[in-house]
Amino acid sequence: MEAQTYTIEDVIAALNDVGYVDENVINYIVPIIAYESRVNGMPFTQDAKDPTSDSWGIYQTNINTEMAAIYKVMVDEGVELPGMTDLQKKQLETNIVAEDEKDVRKFTPKQKKVVREFLKEADLPTQTKIFKEMYEIKSGEIKSDKTEDVMESLYFNTTRKFYTDKQPEAVKFKAKMDKEVKLYTKKKMEDDYIMEKEKVNQEEIDKFKRMAAAQSSGAPNPNVRTPREMEFADKYKTPLDPALNSSLINVYSTLSKAKKKAIDSGLQVL
Repeated sequence: MEAQTYTIEDVIAALNDVGYVDENVINYIVPIIAYESRVNGMPFTQDAKDPTSDSWGIYQTNINTEMAAIYKVMVDEGVELPGMTDLQKKQLETNIVAEDEKDVRKFTPKQKKVVREFLKEADLPTQTKIFKEMYEIKSGEIKSDKTEDVMESLYFNTTRKFYTDKQPEAVKFKAKMDKEVKLYTKKKMEDDYIMEKEKVNQEEIDKFKRMAAAQSSGAPNPNVRTPREMEFADKYKTPLDPALNSSLINVYSTLSKAKKKAIDSGLQVL
């Protein structure tokens, strides 16, 4: 069966869903994750397996070092591990080992078998939840919330290839992913602008519909002449005397202002 892969849009959307929305954070995280999850050159492969460690999935979750993060999400997903003791549960839930306790957070061989299958089958949203737990735990361990520090601790080899050794193959791959992230960001901004513009246009349309509905309901409009005003205007619509014409215009203006004042005060105008 062909391995499940995801697009960069899928991965960024999944990261957004768990709280990673800052553009700079996304720009830093995504190329590293893409490099980590390659299978035959294809990034973001769901069941990617590291050839040198027991690490699985898009975020290359290591079952020998990220036990607490894995366990929390497995519990949330309703997956049970065999042979769990009360002490192991407590330590995995808190990720704390008391001074007088033996560290039993490591998975047993039987538990590892279940964990491997879980990671292989976990979809993108589930794997991203595990990554968030990994990230937060590591941030607490190193006492830093800087993305660069946390990602270096989680993905030491890849960050070293990208930023320290500047390995040609890794740098080339990173440049490609940087470009794709920028293109995604640009397209999203354009799409968001179009959606916002359409929203504003729709609001204007709805506004005019409401105005039309109000007019059709019979509510008096101060800018529309009443039958009495029309009768008065028809009677004197072609005055021959310019002075009289000017006087009539003033009369119309006064009538309109008086009508508006009457309407505003709640009076019925015929």
